[in-house]
Amino acid sequence: LRVARFAARYDFQVADSTLQLMQTMTSNGEVDALVAERVWQELSRALSEAHPPRFFEVLHQTQALSKILPPLAQLKQHKLLWDQTMTALSVAAMQKRPVSMSYALMCAYLPVSLDKLHFDLRVPKDCADAANVLQAAHPILLEAEPLQAETVLNVFQRCDAWRRPERWQATWEATLILAEVSQHEPPSLVWQQALKACLALDVATIAAQSPDKASIPANIRAARLNTITQSIASSTP
Repeated sequence: LRVARFAARYDFQVADSTLQLMQTMTSNGEVDALVAERVWQELSRALSEAHPPRFFEVLHQTQALSKILPPLAQLKQHKLLWDQTMTALSVAAMQKRPVSMSYALMCAYLPVSLDKLHFDLRVPKDCADAANVLQAAHPILLEAEPLQAETVLNVFQRCDAWRRPERWQATWEATLILAEVSQHEPPSLVWQQALKACLALDVATIAAQSPDKASIPANIRAARLNTITQSIASSTP
């Protein structure tokens, strides 16, 4: 793990003799003894290095990737998605993004539920949350279909955009990276316009004007849906 991380830092090629030794260590089961906290420590550091893809390539060359990070080994079988993931990690490293965003980008195309990976690696909550939100939101943000207010509102809710606008912004910026590396059109700016309009709503007044407490959530939701609908309509040519 440490050799792989240093490869991510210094971008060197591991000597054949060293690779053979590491392959032997893997086949002898030494990798199986690694505790989750140590794996996460090295992975999180590697994601912050200048060349994160080298970490995963070295693990693959030593046959350790499938033992340490099985979902990544599965992803490597899909060349296009693997290449896009590795390029996204390189972009994030170049932009000096936080580990939470890099981890989310690493997980964006994984062909498995993320809960087990988070648990197996003892991933910190902020990183796990970022990955869960990005995996759920980015396909919707990049859809070419005309936006529906209900869909937009559900994504905002999933990101907890009202209480944690920084989580939404991180998801947005990570999606821009995914759009760039996949040569996809970036998400429509109407998302940001709609959120700004929703955040400007006076929810306290809406709550005060509701006939009873039970109706407050529905009234706030209806106001947000109306605001999003107006934002979508105003952006349509």
